[in-house]
Amino acid sequence: MSLSILASGAAGFAISYGLGQGVTLVAALWGVFVWKEFAKAPPGTSFLLAAMFASFVIGLSLIVYARVVWAAAMSAPVVIVGSLNMDFVVQVGKLPRPGETVVGSGFSTLPGGQGANQACAAGKIGGRARMVGRVGDDVFGAQLRDSLRAAGLDTGGVCATEATTGVALIFVQAGGQNEIVVASGANGRLTPTDVREELESAPPGLLLLQLESPLETVEQAAALGRKRRMSVVLDPASARRGTRTRRLRMQPSTVARSKRQ
Repeated sequence: MSLSILASGAAGFAISYGLGQGVTLVAALWGVFVWKEFAKAPPGTSFLLAAMFASFVIGLSLIVYARVVWAAAMSAPVVIVGSLNMDFVVQVGKLPRPGETVVGSGFSTLPGGQGANQACAAGKIGGRARMVGRVGDDVFGAQLRDSLRAAGLDTGGVCATEATTGVALIFVQAGGQNEIVVASGANGRLTPTDVREELESAPPGLLLLQLESPLETVEQAAALGRKRRMSVVLDPASARRGTRTRRLRMQPSTVARSKRQ
């Protein structure tokens, strides 16, 4: 997901914390071994004790650093501009061919949309995240906003419009292969003016984007994000034929890979 830029802070925390815990544990075990086996050994063994102590201090320092990195990553505000869909998911034994009817084995409705998925992930790992998008003034729109609030999101930037809430019709085969049809609905009503109102006063932080919103809106969001000194991250999905993302002028490091195209 394009949340990789946010996850880099979490990765720094995980690596530092893991190294710190590992080094500290090894140092402690090593110290017990050295103390037990070499307490009465010649003075030269003091080097081993000194190395053990240094390793212990390094391990503790890495743990402290990891917590500082995590706190810094989580304190940065995250703004997600993008799509919100209600997913209608049907489990099937095989995907239907054109004109064919197949019998499904299960059905569920799930909150989705590239933007909402990013937002939900940011909220669940503790980020201060705000979603900007559009839903319909209908039951699905209300459910989508409720699901984001339950994940800790600020949904003040999600506006209801007269269009229907976006939906995705998803057939999932037993092996994991799928077919997806998206009806954008209210997502297509997200305008450059909407994001301008949200981002012109936004503090520096992270801005997450995808391509399920109108391209001119994504362009406006990217430009405003750079102007506000935000770290702008683009998930180039769902890719559409003929889309020229070069117009977004994204830096290579901020274009994230997506598994869902």
